[in-house]
Amino acid sequence: MLSYGEGYTGTLSLRRAMAAHFNSHFHPCAAITAEELTFTAGVTELNKVCAMVTCDPGGRDAVMMGRPIYGPFGKDMRMRAGLEFIDVGDTEQFGEECVQAYDAGYEAATARGIHIKALVICNPHNPLGRCYPYRTLLALLRFSAVRGIHLISDEIYALSTMPSPVADDREAERFTSVRAVDFTGVIDPFPTKASSSTSSRTPTPHSRFSSPSQPSMHLATAILSDLTFTAHLLATSHARLARARELAERLCQGIGVGYHRKG
Repeated sequence: MLSYGEGYTGTLSLRRAMAAHFNSHFHPCAAITAEELTFTAGVTELNKVCAMVTCDPGGRDAVMMGRPIYGPFGKDMRMRAGLEFIDVGDTEQFGEECVQAYDAGYEAATARGIHIKALVICNPHNPLGRCYPYRTLLALLRFSAVRGIHLISDEIYALSTMPSPVADDREAERFTSVRAVDFTGVIDPFPTKASSSTSSRTPTPHSRFSSPSQPSMHLATAILSDLTFTAHLLATSHARLARARELAERLCQGIGVGYHRKG
């Protein structure tokens, strides 16, 4: 456990455990294998790695994303790749019409000599808490294929969705992983990346300084391999998230404060 381990992409036992976890909870169209998985030392390093494998540093390469979105994306990716980020405005991100805004942003960037190399989405979204529907994900995959760019889907909150309150007419958010979309004949799977809190499926090796520690990989393997514990943990988490949401909404209603009802 305290040795140098099996290289810089995660131990084989951890990658196998994570592959089984993904196949069980993310419902991919094609089974995910250990060979597809790469681990890093945390989410910040993961964002850096995504920038490193999609963009050339110091040039005119850029990553495109909508707004609002998780703020540190920019800081994390610029730290390694010196990127310029292209926002496409405060468009509705979750409907198929978002493709028009991204396409306009791509054209505007190209006209300024900037090469868009990737589109980043956050699913479930941070900070809005909404999930991308299947049809929107498919539309984004088609857009990425037409433009020849990578699609990076940050799915760190994939297992944090929860049912809506019982006395509410809202539908619960339903998470769909980009890997659950059948993109056969739509896009080459290699430019499509999905990331979670401990992994990124990328075909390119990353810096050895991004490697997680052996103790952390050993602990993660033990947790993921204990299916009973994992199921109990997720069920407990979902129930507590739902109770916290109900409490926050009641407090806001009690003092007349408006809040975002979706998500």
